[in-house]
Amino acid sequence: MGGSRRRKPLRQRVGKVSYFCHHGSWYIYYRGGRQQVRRRVSEDEQTAAAIATEVNGQLAANVPAQFSFCPISVGELRRRFLDHHEHVRHSSVGMLRRYRSATRHLVEYVEQRGRPKYAHEIDPDDFIRYLRAKRVSPNGQPLG
Repeated sequence: MGGSRRRKPLRQRVGKVSYFCHHGSWYIYYRGGRQQVRRRVSEDEQTAAAIATEVNGQLAANVPAQFSFCPISVGELRRRFLDHHEHVRHSSVGMLRRYRSATRHLVEYVEQRGRPKYAHEIDPDDFIRYLRAKRVSPNGQPLG
């Protein structure tokens, strides 16, 4: 009487990338070189499928995938951040000036530590202590 009901597989696959639902959120999974990458990407299946397709294309084209980690120096991160706000976001001149000032403190902090650091190696609490010792608030503005 009761035939077996076919249910949707728990894990969908797009080339080398799979996507799946876990606790109400959609994740993608793939191997980038030797590293396993699993990231929460969406609340709905269609968006997860689109992101999986995009990442699969990046892997097939042998370019760094959207979620792959690539260390970056503080100076390069600052340059990209300012360029993004100037050319993509079209931030106001005043906003760019404030961002330049605030991020200059980060570059000075790294230079005073003696060796170039990657952005992911910075200890935020140590940086805040540095700013307070300089009498600068964490948003880059001088303390009154």
